[in-house]
Amino acid sequence: MNRRGLTLIEVMVALAVLGIALSAFMLLILGNMRQNVESGGRTEASQLLNYFGRRLVGADDEVMPDSASTYREWNYGTLTTNFPDLTSEGNFANPNLYRARITNEGTPTWAVSGGLNLSSLRAYRIQVCWRGAQGESCVEARTVGAAPVAGGAAAPLPGIN
Repeated sequence: MNRRGLTLIEVMVALAVLGIALSAFMLLILGNMRQNVESGGRTEASQLLNYFGRRLVGADDEVMPDSASTYREWNYGTLTTNFPDLTSEGNFANPNLYRARITNEGTPTWAVSGGLNLSSLRAYRIQVCWRGAQGESCVEARTVGAAPVAGGAAAPLPGIN
């Protein structure tokens, strides 16, 4: 008997194998897309972190906690309202998808020990958070800047423009 073509079972087995291979490929693609979204959120948050760090070290009173409080915070949806220059810089996708908090952690211990008298320095913690597929994620950094002053702007550290 001379057979031509494939039987129905052979076709169904081939389609099942193809379906399994395509499903595995799609899972890889979706996982990669999730990682890209998470990486993009982290990159944007790091850019915002650097933005706030530059302003803080420059003693910008818009970002420094005042002398009466220990932190300053901007919630989701408020960054472009409070910092319109974020949209004009063009480096940020959508700052309103992030929240930021700057905390005054006081005078660093090293600033007043070992013969140093740098009591006008303050340690600051900057935290930028965003909502991702896994919930809220945050990046944070610490820096040193001038101490806040009541009713006015602090002078930037020497050497800072």
